[in-house]
Amino acid sequence: NKVYTSVDGVLFDKDMTKLICYPSAKEGESYKIPDSVKIVGCRAFYKAGLVTVELGKNLEVIEYNAFDSAHKLKNIVFADKLKTVDGYAFSHCSSLESITLPESVEGFASGCFANCTSLKNVTLPKNLTRISAYMFSGCTALEKIDLPESVRIIGDRAFSNTGFKELTLPEGIESVGDYAFS
Repeated sequence: NKVYTSVDGVLFDKDMTKLICYPSAKEGESYKIPDSVKIVGCRAFYKAGLVTVELGKNLEVIEYNAFDSAHKLKNIVFADKLKTVDGYAFSHCSSLESITLPESVEGFASGCFANCTSLKNVTLPKNLTRISAYMFSGCTALEKIDLPESVRIIGDRAFSNTGFKELTLPEGIESVGDYAFS
């Protein structure tokens, strides 16, 4: 094919810089994204039955809904070059328990981890300035999060419907969105 490449049933663009689709019924519990991949496409892992995904070392962008509803996903190893996590990229990953995001991440779009109902532990980049709208909304197991001192903005409903028992806001907070903690 002149436009696409398939490796073990996983669909990529021709030069393998974008992962387009990981078949939801593909067998196996783990997958390592090839190092050539810079972008994980929109809904690429939608409803995938994977437990562990290791992102390739050159991955920079995770597009909208890339891992949406990957209900078995418990572990994700983030790449050090990751810059952008688009909206609802990991929403409804109901088995995801812990995430450590690399310092390279420059931004998150709305709802990145919304409705990850098992999410308990989150480590955010130290230079993060904004918690996007709905970012952790519906993460009912999330009881505590350490916000970096660099955070200035918390978006609408960023932490709505969480299990928070404790939250300390950084001193430099400039704006808190509507119903951010409802």
